[in-house]
This record gives sequence, C-alpha cells and structure tokens, in this order.
Amino acid sequence: MRAIFHRKCGISTRVVLPLFEGYVIVETDLDYVEYKSYANAYIKPLDGVLRLLEQDVIGSESILPHERTFIEKFTSSSRVIEPSYGIIQEDKVKIIEGPLAGREREIIRIDRHKRLAEICVNMFGEVHRLKLSCEILPSSNKNHSAIVV
Repeated sequence: MRAIFHRKCGISTRVVLPLFEGYVIVETDLDYVEYKSYANAYIKPLDGVLRLLEQDVIGSESILPHERTFIEKFTSSSRVIEPSYGIIQEDKVKIIEGPLAGREREIIRIDRHKRLAEICVNMFGEVHRLKLSCEILPSSNKNHSAIVV
C-alpha cells in the first residue's frame, strides 16, 4: 500500500492506495498447501481475480527476494509507503525524509503540483511505474527549475 495526499477543494486528505494496480500482496503464516486450499476456496471464485502468483517449488515464496526486499525497505511497519519530503539544493532535489531519502537517483519525475514522485520498479516480471507521495518543501532558494539527479 502507498499513502498519498489527495487535495480537493483546498483540503488535503491522506489516502491509502494499492502499491501495484491489479495486485494484492498477502503475507501469511500458512504453509503452501493450506494457503493454496484457502485461495482456491475463497479468493479465486471472486469476480476480477484472474490468477494467483504461483511458487516454483513448494516452500518457496511467490515473490522474488529482490521484490520482497523492495517492499520491506520502502514500507513502514504497517506495510504502507509513507510520504517523502525534500528540498531543492543547488538546482537538484534532495529528499530529506521518508522512504525516498538517499534514493534521489531512482526518481524519474517529480510532480510538485500533485506532490508525487515517480519511480520504476521491476516486480512480478514487469516494469511498474509507481507514483509515491513526495512533497518538495519551500527553501530559501527561489529557483524552481529543479533537476533530479
């Protein structure tokens, strides 16, 4: 999940959205056989569920280790990617707080009006463009032509 601030009529509200459109990530203590029987009984019959990510070998995870690492590094203990905050220094964006701190090179684009930063992530065998909450705070430098490096 990812938290973003949605602004309507001048009022900002925190909204939690799915991290990957069309995917639901489940963390469970059930073993593979128990989870598979649960999924077949309760999840697959739901409208809109096309398929479940399968394990290659019984006992292995359905997501790859680098995908799990990404989710664990970026999310808080509640498994939500919280907003990041940055400033502009010498015509470059510097993220000072949040999960994007120190990862400025991964940012493709920043939309200062919508307060979103866009990054690319390779997950589930596909490249996904994620829009994460990122607010650029006012600084003493009035130059607004920021370059992400």
